[in-house]
Amino acid sequence: MIGGLGGFFLPIAFGALNDLTDVWSSCFMLLFVIVAACLAWMHVAILRMEQARALAEQAAVSPAE
Repeated sequence: MIGGLGGFFLPIAFGALNDLTDVWSSCFMLLFVIVAACLAWMHVAILRMEQARALAEQAAVSPAE
């Protein structure tokens, strides 16, 4: 489903950016922004997952008194 949305919205966004900026490489700039945002989101998600696992392991090793 996400691929379908990307296939629908990205060509429209590429054309709009080309019309607004008159720079043919603006589509690659948009792709860079999207990839950078996804990379940051994935990094935060992995950090939260590792922190939750560490807290669960800590609670299992030393139960509350």
